[in-house]
This record gives sequence, structure tokens and C-alpha cells, in this order.
Amino acid sequence: MRLFKIPLRAVFQRGNYIRAGGDIIKRNYPNHTAGSLALFSFGSPIIYPKDMAIELYLCPPGSKEFKLNLFRDAISGIDRDYSRVYYIAPSRHMTDAFKNTFHNVLAADGKSKCYIPPKASTLKELSRGLISSYGDKRLLPKYLVPPVISGLTGCGAGHAAILAGFIGEIKNHYPDAPPENIESTIKDAFLKLGIHEDVISRTEEAMKTFAQYKDALSASGFIDSEDALNGDFVNRLSIDVLLLDGFYEITRAEESFIKDLIPRAKRAILTVPKSDADDDLKFCYSHFIKRQFGIGAVAVTSQKPDYERSYYPAPSMEDELEGIARHIKSNFISGKQRDLDNTYVIFPDPSPYKDMAERVFKRYGVPFRAHGKPDRSYIDVLGLLGSVSDGYPRLSFARFLTSPFFGDKNIEHIRPLVPKICLSGLIKGKESWLNALSKAGPAFRKSGERLFKKLLPLESIKGNASYADFHKSIEEALSGLEFKSSNDASDISGLLGQLDRIGEITGRETGLRDLADVLRHIFDASSGGLGGEGVRITGLFESRGIDPGPLYLAGIKDGDMPARPEIDYLLPDRVRNALGLMDMGRHLHLQERIFKRLTASANK
Repeated sequence: MRLFKIPLRAVFQRGNYIRAGGDIIKRNYPNHTAGSLALFSFGSPIIYPKDMAIELYLCPPGSKEFKLNLFRDAISGIDRDYSRVYYIAPSRHMTDAFKNTFHNVLAADGKSKCYIPPKASTLKELSRGLISSYGDKRLLPKYLVPPVISGLTGCGAGHAAILAGFIGEIKNHYPDAPPENIESTIKDAFLKLGIHEDVISRTEEAMKTFAQYKDALSASGFIDSEDALNGDFVNRLSIDVLLLDGFYEITRAEESFIKDLIPRAKRAILTVPKSDADDDLKFCYSHFIKRQFGIGAVAVTSQKPDYERSYYPAPSMEDELEGIARHIKSNFISGKQRDLDNTYVIFPDPSPYKDMAERVFKRYGVPFRAHGKPDRSYIDVLGLLGSVSDGYPRLSFARFLTSPFFGDKNIEHIRPLVPKICLSGLIKGKESWLNALSKAGPAFRKSGERLFKKLLPLESIKGNASYADFHKSIEEALSGLEFKSSNDASDISGLLGQLDRIGEITGRETGLRDLADVLRHIFDASSGGLGGEGVRITGLFESRGIDPGPLYLAGIKDGDMPARPEIDYLLPDRVRNALGLMDMGRHLHLQERIFKRLTASANK
């Protein structure tokens, strides 16, 4: 084996990690072809051609320090202005962690006093930003797709959500393909597998909805978040360093976007999270990178962290959460673990635990970040709309009258009487409420009449009106009732403005009851932020790629782990497999490797 020195950039192994820099030694190595990367034993180099700007690393658990040194080397030649450094990851958890890590790296190097930070985002956030900045079409948020489909077809909210999921998945798998071509491909798969005609007809109806939805977006000048991945404006980017971190499986639309994104960077560093030495990378996008750019991958070596594993059976969900909260609080007070931002509580399915986790963690005084629920003030707005649409029933209208978020003097005047009126046998109806108020005196009835007068414009159109008219009437009603949302709520005017978008695309009218369901969906989506500090509470698939500190895997019980994918009412599992979509086997495989990666990479 012949060794010789050449003045090329290299990556060296040091201890259990690899770092960049220094002179290199090139080694002729079996199966080491031009344009590929190889890993050697301690002190030996990894070589890539001088003109190659792409680096691909397979990072097993315990590679956190290696990636940190890699990032530090990538920015070593940049001073203060890091605006042309792009960090792209699959989740907000990873982008938020990178922002903190980046600042800590600069602080350790004495460079954190004044700098322009890098851009950290998910792929979809980056694509949406490009559309907003350079596109001539307006962006339709993903959470508005089900209401738009419901408005176009007249179907219920549940079926609209199924259709929205189907359309989004098809767009990601067949980017830019016409609906008629996609329908032909799907129908061929059905026929080859001998699927029953009833199932085929449901899918055909779904494809008709897809075509109708696509035409409606085009006619109204909108584009949705899936179409934003077309990469039309990637050439507007000028990137010094591109860090693609944590991706494992990606869709074809994301492949297309990444293919256009990487050449925009002077140096592109891609790190792929391996679960263990036996991870066959069956569904990993590293194969796509090899085919597209002709490069191999560096298999990073690292020593798995030696950490404590503990298992605690719990008699109930609440006992389980209380045990976790007590343990986190005890470690924080004792000083054993005070990095709450890197502490994760992960569930296979977090939805049954969401409300309970919020209650328990608040009771123990443990700060946390999780996808929340709509602000209480918005729930009271929905109660008001439901009261008007249903003829002022006792319970919902009483909730509105006792809400602290409405400062109208008429409401404040009659509020003390509400409990007594509710116990009097009143069922519903404007006149029933006014008659009940009359018994307390003419002044109370007068307040009630003035209150109902403010609601009259909304009541007069409750049967059928345009989305824009409902938007205007709700805004006027909330203004007249002196509505004030709580401090942590989003701007309700901006959320109500989404109704105008739905109206523009569908071109149809609706009733107040259906509109209240749409607003409930919008309010739910607005509560999905992860702002703030504290323990991260999330789901298993949302935690892919992270390198947690203390890790609490909760809710591990039969039926939830391993979990089967939700039943697809449009595409049977055999058809999904034939089309290359996520099927049961693929879902279980990814679930297993995410679980292995998490349990092997956490420090406790």
C-alpha cells in the first residue's frame, strides 16, 4: 500500500471523532473509487477531491461532539456575518437546538458579542420563505387545506382532512405531475393487484377532488406549502455553508428541492443519523445523494455513551407523568441536570397525554414546551358563535356571558345574574333570556336588549353568507363586545383574516355553524408553536434526528409501541407498497430505527 502527501483539504480522525484541517496522506484503498469518501483507522485521513464541495457523513449515536467540531470548522473562515450559513433540519426541535448551540460555540470562541446569525429552518420553512419573497402567488398555509376542500366539495371536516392528507402525500410523491397521469398510475396499481371496484371508485373521487382543488388554487392565485417545494426560486440563494442535518427519509419533492439547493452552496455538509451499526439505511436519502452527486459517505466512528438506563412501570398515565415531573424537578434542584432545554419527554402518540402533561408539569413548576391547545379566549369566541347559530342555548351562552375576555358594560351588568338564570329552567332563545332578565328589573332587560342588538348583524346572516361577510360581522361583534384575548394569544384579527382566503378560493357561501368548525380548526393550528424554554414534550416521529440529553420515553404500552399507521380509507396497504408510499412495513421499520437511535444517543 503506497502513501504520499498532497496539499488537499482533509478530514482526520482524532480519538473517537473526526476533525478537519492539516496536511493529508492519501492512501490507495480497495474499493475506494474517484469521487468517494472512505474512513480509515486512527490517525489516517479521509480524502475527497479538491473541487468537491459536498461532504456526506453517517453519524451513529454518540456523534454529537463530532458534528459540533464539524460545524465549528465549517464557519471558521467567517467573521461576524453568518447570514450565508444555512442550517436545514427536519424539525423545529433541531433548528431551535442549533441556534442555542451556535451561540454557545461563538461564546466559547469569544466571538458572541456582535454577529449576524445563520439561517436555521426546516425545508418547508425555507421553501415557503422563498415563495413569499420572490413568488407571484400567495401561499396557502397547510392547515387551511382541509377547510378549503370542505368548502369546495361540501364534505364534512373529517372526510376533508382525509382528502387533504391524500392530496399532500400524492403531491410529495409525484411533484409537478398532472392529476390525470397520477390517476392513471394509481388505477394501474389497483388493477394489477385485483382491488375491489368500490375501493377504486373512492380513489377516483379523491383524484377528482385533487384536480378541483388544484384548479381552484390556480384560478385564485394561490400555491400551497407542498407546491412550494418545487424549487423555482432556489437560484436566488447565495450560500457559503449549507448544513443538512438529521434527515433520514425524504419525499421525492424534498429530493428535488435538495438537488437544486446543494449546488447553491460553496460547501455542503450532510449528516445522516444512523440508529446503530446494523442500520441498513434502507430508506435513507443518502442513496439518492450518491446517485445524484456521485459521492460516497463517511461512516463516522464513535463510542456509544455510557449512560444509565432505567425502567419504571406506572399504574396509570397520571402516575407516569407525575413520576417524570418529580424526577426532572429533583435533578434540577440537586444540580444533577439543569439543561431543561435539552431534556425530552417523548411519547409514541402524545395526543392522549397533552392536556394531562400540561396540568402535571405546571403543578410541579417544571417549564415545558409542547404543541398546545387553543387559547381560552378563543374557545370563548367559539362559544359565542355557537350560541348565535343555535339560538342562544343556556350553557354555551352562559359561558360567553361569564367569560372574562369580554369587557362590554352590558355583559358586566348582567353577569352576576347568570348562575341564577341557568338554575331557573331556561333552555334557549333570545326571548327566554330577556324574560329571565326582566324578573330582575327593567334595567337588566335593557342591558340584555342592548347586548342582543350588538349581535344582530351576525345573527341576521347565520343561515348563509360569504366568508368575507362573516369575517366582517365577527370583527364588528368582537369590537362592540370589547373582546380582549389573553397575553399569550395570537392576533385574532390575523386568524379571522384566513376566512377571506378560503372564500377567495372556494367562491362559495357557508353557514355560521360550519364556519365555527372552520375557525375551531384554525385556532387549533395557531396553537402549534414551540416558543419558550423548558422541557421538550413531543412525539416519536417528530423527534427524529435529535441528540437528547436526559430522555424520558413515556407511554410505552401495547398498541402504542410499536404502533401501526392510521387506516388509509383510500389506498390499501398493498397499493401503497406498489406505489412506493409509506406502507405498514416501512412505518414499523422507521419507528424501530427512531426508537433505537433515541435510546442509544441520549446521555441518560
